[in-house]
Amino acid sequence: MKQSELIEIAQMKVQPPVQAELFRATGISRSRLTDLRNDRRPISNDEARRLAEVAGLNPLAVIGELEIERATDEATRTAWGKALASLKRSACAFALAVLASLGAFNGGLQTSAPGGFLRRR
Repeated sequence: MKQSELIEIAQMKVQPPVQAELFRATGISRSRLTDLRNDRRPISNDEARRLAEVAGLNPLAVIGELEIERATDEATRTAWGKALASLKRSACAFALAVLASLGAFNGGLQTSAPGGFLRRR
């Protein structure tokens, strides 16, 4: 993910979707947001975290993806790629554990017709 893409996603989440609202939601100045959007300056991990939270994305995953993008050597890219893959596996394992605890795998949950939402049987 490029930092400009992260800013675009976050900006779509604020209402109205304008830079002034993104500034209010993140505390990142308008001029700094413009510099980041135009790739004039690298994004800090703290700024990435704030934007990810507004965008509704996992901040650690976003930081990992940004670190892969800005890595200057293959060893660093590989290390961040492994860390990101581990994070994703852990998130999947957690989600499966939650679903299992709800009985999703033994008929304890079913999908309701119109919206597809899970509910207990």
